[in-house]
Order: sequence, then structure tokens, then C-alpha cells
Amino acid sequence: KWRSKWPTAPASAKTSLAEQPRRMASAPVLAKATTVPTASASASVVASAPAPADKIPTAREPAVETLEQSAYEQTSALQSIDPAIRVATAEPTPEQPASIKPHETAAGNAGAGARNTEGLKVALLNFDTVGAPLADKTEIDQVFKWRELKPLWVDKAEDFPRDAAVLVTTGTPVGSELLAKAPELKLVAVASDGYDHVDLGACKARGISVVNVPGYSTDAAAELALGFVLAHLRNLAARPKALDEGFWTCPSQDSLSSKTVGLIGVGSLGLRLAELFNAFNVKALHGYSPTQTAAFTELGGTYLVSLEDLFKRSDVVCVCCSFSPETRGLVSKDLLELLLPTSVLVNLAHGGVVDEDALGRLLMQGRFRAGLDVFATEPLPANSSLRRVPAETLLATPHTGYQTVESLDKRFDATVKNILAFQLGRPLNCVA
Repeated sequence: KWRSKWPTAPASAKTSLAEQPRRMASAPVLAKATTVPTASASASVVASAPAPADKIPTAREPAVETLEQSAYEQTSALQSIDPAIRVATAEPTPEQPASIKPHETAAGNAGAGARNTEGLKVALLNFDTVGAPLADKTEIDQVFKWRELKPLWVDKAEDFPRDAAVLVTTGTPVGSELLAKAPELKLVAVASDGYDHVDLGACKARGISVVNVPGYSTDAAAELALGFVLAHLRNLAARPKALDEGFWTCPSQDSLSSKTVGLIGVGSLGLRLAELFNAFNVKALHGYSPTQTAAFTELGGTYLVSLEDLFKRSDVVCVCCSFSPETRGLVSKDLLELLLPTSVLVNLAHGGVVDEDALGRLLMQGRFRAGLDVFATEPLPANSSLRRVPAETLLATPHTGYQTVESLDKRFDATVKNILAFQLGRPLNCVA
């Protein structure tokens, strides 16, 4: 039943920062139409619809458009450039000012009452240790100054500024109680892919929009998942002890190329992992997903019709699906018991997808090995059975799979873009 409902992240074209034209990377989000740089001196300002993945603008394709003919004529590349291009956090040039004059629309005027000479007021929740900070405080202050945004640092929930128009959360829960303290709030900007810590119903009831940052950490998460698998197959956790005790031999090791890999969910993360595993010439790639794409089969992957079949056939199982009511507890005790002592289970999606109690008990029995970066409750409770599993069996990290320098830079840039786009009445990445 859940297979017809389960939402998965769509596969998207991947474009690294290094592949983007340098000039595009330094261009500001907003500028006067008469000063937009192009590959040719007379290039016109065009296009309003988002560019398809195979038509990402280059230096010869200006990603801009004419918005209106006025003294405050502006151009916005927000919907027609690849989201990976760093523009929102780049320093504006004298020829391309960062000032914003929102459109005369309901969304464009969002928070108008909270705007003053210092800029749109943005509250940054700073009272929870969940999630990496949006950026260094000094950097945020500088970028917000460039973009005419006023950062309001909130150290306690009871001190939430009543005149804030935008709230930014990196993981701190946002519920009805906090929203009640913000009568002027128009936008919740979630600085992450997941947004289950935000009460979408309460936001909708108040007419507050919610946006997120999808796909910014796909590469980082996939790399950590691969690292977990390799560490277990090469028995890295046991190596330091052997060296310290003077043993110049190593425990049994396995080659990844001899393994069959099963992916639960073949969205953006699952596809990236398929690419990486394919590069290691794995024995076979199996996938289980409610939506099937040609991209996976082109990588040599095969879709299976049941999770039970995937667990029986796979030496390595990676949980890559999104979290929803349909996927809660999807990886059950019965499925986990199908794994062998030589099997490896990896979860970088969401702790709630796996039956964590059963997982802890089976790992304590040495029934298989695992690599976990996410947990049902975070931080992981001190009394969790997972804390008692030896490192040779369980490699665990505190939800840091997304925290590479590159990913956090993308997240910061995309969060600022989301705020600016909402100001202009052209919201991006809306989830509510």
C-alpha cells in the first residue's frame, strides 16, 4: 500500500561547483538589467521559466530575465540557474548592487512591516545543538549585510523577536508554541533537506510558507555510506588494536567487487550510491523503490518487487529513502533477521525508517554489521542499546554525513537564495 504513496527525491542532474563558469559563480542574485554581464557585450536579458536539467545556463547563456521597466529594474537568476552555483553568498560588485525591491504581490511583500532601513528581519535559532550552524556568525553578518537582511540571533525560545519576518532553522524544532511568538512571521527557511522537525500544519494554518534545501549533501552522504561499507569489509575497526598488540597480520577482509548491493530507495541519494558502487564493479546492484527510473537500470541496476527479496539477495543494504508515515519502520525486525553475519546495513536516510530496537538487539548478537549516521531520536539517548555495540560491529557517527565544507557552503547559499526568492514573490523549494 505504501508503495503508491512513498515520496522519493527525484533524480536530478549533478553539477559540481568546479564545473560552473567562474563568472556565473561570482554573479549576484539581483542586479539592474542594464548591467548584467554576458558572454557578449550585447546579450539580451531573457527567460522566466526554470531551465530544465539539461539546459543549465552557461557563460554563453545568461541566466537572467527582465522583471519590470522601472527605476528599480532588477534581474533574477534564482529560477533559471543551477542551484549549486554560488551567487547569493557572493560579494556584490558596484555595478551589480544587492538591493531588493519586492514585487507588488502578496509573497513579494511578505514581511514588509518588518522591513526597515536595516533590511528584512531574519531570526536565526541559536538555542539548540541539533544540526550544524548555518555558517560562521561573522560570515552570516557579512552576507546578510550585502543582501540587506537583518540577522536576529535567538538564544532562547522565549526571546523570539515578534517582528521577525523570516525564521531559519538548522534542526531546531518549530512548532505551534514557537510560531505563536512570531505574529509577523511569513517564512520558515529550513536549512536542510529534511523538514520533519517543522509543524507544517501549524505553518499552513498561519499562512506561513516553508522552504527547504534539497539535494545539497547528496555527494557527502553517499561518500560516507561508501566509507562505512569499505571500513567494515576491510575490518578497519580492528586494525589499530592489532597494531598496538604487535600483530603483523590482519583479520579477514572482503573485496567490495565480490558483493551484491541493495538500495532501498533510488532517488538522488540512491542513484549517487549506485554510481559509486558501479565504479567498484560490484557483483550486482538491486533497487527497491515505488518509482523506477531508467538512470538506475542504465547503471546496471535491477529493480526487485519486494524488500524481502532484496534483503535475501544482498550482501550490502543501504537505506536511501525519504521519511514519511509510509516508510516509518519500513525496515522491520523480520527483514533484519534475513541478513547474514557477513552482511552490512547502512542508514544515512532517517533513523525512523528502521526498527531501531530490533536493530540494537540483533547487532548486540553479532547477527550482521552496520554503519549508522541517523537515529530515531537525536542526539542518541544515553540508554540506547546501540551505544553498547562494539565498533567492530557498528560504526556510528552523530548525523554528520552532510557536514562537509562544500555541502555546508551550498546549504548556506541555497538558504539565502530561498529567502531572497521569497522576498521577490518567486519562492523556491516550497514544501508548505
